[in-house]
Amino acid sequence: FGNDIGIDKAGNIYVCGGEGAADPRAVLIKYLNDATGTQHWIKLEDWSSSGAFPTYFNALTFDAAKTSVYLTGVQGDYSGSIVSYAKYDTSNTVLGYYNFKISPDYAYTSEGKSIAVDDGFIYIAGNKYTPGSESEIFLMRCRKNGGFLWQEYFKGSSSGKGEVTSKNGIALGNGNNIFIAGSSYDTITGSNITTLKYSY
Repeated sequence: FGNDIGIDKAGNIYVCGGEGAADPRAVLIKYLNDATGTQHWIKLEDWSSSGAFPTYFNALTFDAAKTSVYLTGVQGDYSGSIVSYAKYDTSNTVLGYYNFKISPDYAYTSEGKSIAVDDGFIYIAGNKYTPGSESEIFLMRCRKNGGFLWQEYFKGSSSGKGEVTSKNGIALGNGNNIFIAGSSYDTITGSNITTLKYSY
């Protein structure tokens, strides 16, 4: 399954997602910018424990030069799933792979849903699910070498039992502003579009 798509500086096309039904592997495919869209290479990755848990990419983006591709998604784990972040060059070499347990507690399920980069940093937005609690949006900032810096949470409505989720939408604005698009639901107002702005 394909989850996101992007284009490098030469016009080549990159698609990320997963492969397999029960326990998918993460997939990154490069298609050439030619008349037939020739498949140039495909990467199948499984960084989960013993290959027994799902691993897939949800989103990709490029650096300003469009020579490196950055991805986020899910890595399976015995306690649930954790946020993954990977970096490749356009020749399919893995330049880095990192995973993060979302604090302050160990979420049973968490995944990166969208990713953005600037000159030196990575921004990942996603979902955090904890048993017995509503879902939350998280925003993480880390260095391109995987060094964790900070994270923030948004839990949604304070009235009525509800949940809030991040969709595949993050944008970096001027003045150190970050925007996230998602959705929320509670028993009072039902389903809603949620837009968040953070400053750092």
